[in-house]
Amino acid sequence: MRTKSIISIMFVAIICASCSSLKQVVGTTTNGITPTSPAYTSGAGFGTALSNLYKSYKTAGNKVNLSDANTWINVISLATNASVIKGNMKDATFYKNFAAGSISGSSNLITSSTVDKVISSAIGLDLNTILSAGKNASSLNSTSASSIASGLATILGAMGK
Repeated sequence: MRTKSIISIMFVAIICASCSSLKQVVGTTTNGITPTSPAYTSGAGFGTALSNLYKSYKTAGNKVNLSDANTWINVISLATNASVIKGNMKDATFYKNFAAGSISGSSNLITSSTVDKVISSAIGLDLNTILSAGKNASSLNSTSASSIASGLATILGAMGK
């Protein structure tokens, strides 16, 4: 009898541990935010890219330094992640997860009060020209580069306030 009780308790403990592990793997949803979702992950990449761009913008004396390779890496990451949200703007759950990921990825440089403006400003830039140039191994003309740098400077300048 005692052996059956011990085995039953061990069985319940194993099931509880398995459920707990499964919950961590699948992801916990809090207030409709799922940190393991593709939207959240893309948002985090978006926020990280903007945060890195902001740091280099400040280091360069409030200028977007297009001669720096790291700037281009972050602009390409920003463009890639912005294209993800651009196609899903009407999906409220997707947008909410992307916005939360953006805040987290930027280490709260983007805030809940600025996230909507930052996202809409970034998708308003013609970042597709960067992605097209990269995919086609072609160059980016100076007018497009200047336009993107100017738009980024506007976004980055507003982030520090």
